[in-house]
Amino acid sequence: MCIPEQIIEDMRAGNHYFGSRLQGTIVGLYKAKITEKGLYGEHQTVRPECRTSGLASAMYLQFAEYGIKHGCQRNYCNILVGQEVGERLMKKFGFVPWGAPFEQAEGMMVQMYERPLVKQFDATPKDL
Repeated sequence: MCIPEQIIEDMRAGNHYFGSRLQGTIVGLYKAKITEKGLYGEHQTVRPECRTSGLASAMYLQFAEYGIKHGCQRNYCNILVGQEVGERLMKKFGFVPWGAPFEQAEGMMVQMYERPLVKQFDATPKDL
């Protein structure tokens, strides 16, 4: 859960928050930061009632477009190992594993994924 104080602190550290609203309510959110490696994204979440609506896919498209607009060569992010929806989205949008899984916090294994960006981003996801 994001609390306002944490969001403000994150933004002061160079993170950008992106969200989607439905009838005035935030229904999707992720944060991203431009680094020397590219545009790093994390903590994507979609409210349960909006899952399977295509919102997560739209956010991944926006993530790529933002990276291209800001001159990034790649998007990259961490996905919890075994988190099937996240892993499926990685495949759908052409991300590939980058390095070996690692323990981001005690008991929390994550896999980093990357996707090279090109000026003409292919907005059509790969078939599942």
